[in-house]
Amino acid sequence: DTDTDTDTDTDTDTDTDTDTDIAILGTWTDEWDSDHHIDPSAWQNSADWGTSTYLISQHDNDAQFVIALNDEDTYSPGLWSRFDWVWDDDGELYYCQSVYDAETEDVALDADDASDTSDLDIGCGGFAWTTMRPLLDIAGDWTDEWDSDHSIDPWTWQNSADWGTSTYLISQHDNDAQFVIALNDEDTYSPGLWSRFDWVWDDDGELYYCQSVYDAETEEAAVEGDDASDASELDAGCAGFSWTMLSPMILL
Repeated sequence: DTDTDTDTDTDTDTDTDTDTDIAILGTWTDEWDSDHHIDPSAWQNSADWGTSTYLISQHDNDAQFVIALNDEDTYSPGLWSRFDWVWDDDGELYYCQSVYDAETEDVALDADDASDTSDLDIGCGGFAWTTMRPLLDIAGDWTDEWDSDHSIDPWTWQNSADWGTSTYLISQHDNDAQFVIALNDEDTYSPGLWSRFDWVWDDDGELYYCQSVYDAETEEAAVEGDDASDASELDAGCAGFSWTMLSPMILL
């Protein structure tokens, strides 16, 4: 339950409700390929350059912000940060670390003018807000049985082979139902149309995928194309063809 209470808590010196869960709890990937793990006690950002930890002191789901103390492993340790978040009209989640070096918790809390949710391009202290999406279970670099490479993250599925590269711009994914919906990019067969990719793990732990739809007129039509694949029949259950096995890419 992510609803906030209407009462004022007495465990902080502000009107911020800290009894309810943070609305954006979970693990996310941002557009710069950094992972964000948010739990009631900390916001942790992990990237190639290292991990930063922010110890959450309070949050407000209505005003959509978190106040946190920068931990010892973090830039400006011992100072305070403020994270604001917003969902756009398409359901995309954006965040802005609007303050990162406040001297006190109250200073970070009062810095509500450091971010502008109406301007996601430059409304984060003059910079763009950062998009975050839920982790995609099959994100990573793979090679298929036809010697094509697949690079997958929550934003793109890119397939590179001897004949060229195809790029699919992911609009949504569902880890439970195991599918991805994506717009075919300009470099791809049927550009401007929509694809659906389904995946399944077999009993031996091998990963298979099926591009069950590749030329849907709309995103909704691609979503509804779930009858084009049959995960119980890997030999012929991909619109009459076999599913394709993906193996982790071996980096030399």
